[in-house]
Amino acid sequence: EAHDAALEMSLEIKNKIDRDIVVIVKTSDEIRRIAFEHPLASFGDEKNLYVTILSHDPAAPDVETLMETMNDVDKHEIMHRAVYSYYGQGYGTSKRSNNFIEKILKVSATTRNWATMRTLAELSSEGGSEPPRRIR
Repeated sequence: EAHDAALEMSLEIKNKIDRDIVVIVKTSDEIRRIAFEHPLASFGDEKNLYVTILSHDPAAPDVETLMETMNDVDKHEIMHRAVYSYYGQGYGTSKRSNNFIEKILKVSATTRNWATMRTLAELSSEGGSEPPRRIR
């Protein structure tokens, strides 16, 4: 059902702006699961923790290739259709950005810092009583 919603949104955006856009949709349960615990949190400063949400499961050989790119500064771990990252010198200085992860894993992806992911999980947990509304 999330896949159908993402496809529908992608098509609607394409019709409006005449450009292909990949939409990644996650349920509130998926967001909470992704945001529950960062497996690399013990590596250091929270501001260097990120999560990259993947459009689909990457192929095992591509995951191996990503893991082979590790160095003493940046670390990655893949779980829950997400790449958890610790950027030792900050995300902005790393060559292992969202674009790099997309290229190596051959998926579409979006990267957010850990604080943002936790905030999204909190918001999705609130489950307000307002009906869904269309944003224009």
